[in-house]
Amino acid sequence: ANANPNLADVIDLAGNTLLFSDGPYSDADGPNALPIVSQWLTLQNGTLERDTAAPRFRFLELEFSLPNRLYLIDMTLRHGHSNTNGGAILARDYLRVLMTRFENNRAEGSGGAVQGLGQNIDFIGADFYGNTATHGAVVSHGVTSFQHSRIEGNGDAATLSLLRGDY
Repeated sequence: ANANPNLADVIDLAGNTLLFSDGPYSDADGPNALPIVSQWLTLQNGTLERDTAAPRFRFLELEFSLPNRLYLIDMTLRHGHSNTNGGAILARDYLRVLMTRFENNRAEGSGGAVQGLGQNIDFIGADFYGNTATHGAVVSHGVTSFQHSRIEGNGDAATLSLLRGDY
């Protein structure tokens, strides 16, 4: 996707699961399973899963770069684990999530499922289950909207908040 700077890319996983055992793409915010997203990208119809025996890493990091958008459609993100923020996703630009499940993701800082650091985040038909972080076990961000979404069974004894930001 980053190689096509003027095109919006769509990656359809066709119902498959990508099981990751390492996070080879890294920056100051920690390792990621996939390259840092710097252009429009849609991921759809599949699962991103971290092997629970693997080192800690998140799946996706979305950098601030105009124009930039990340869309997740009918996805599951499972077992992401960041040493910093954003257990599954660290987003610095617009993120739109449709019919996607965040399951058992963890951040040692904020945003067990998603840490947003920039533009709006929209969740439509999203499910959050078993995500943990010190702040914002589900989401930590400024402006976030939830429509027809379920938040259930998130947080643990060390969690201070499920949602952190303006909702």
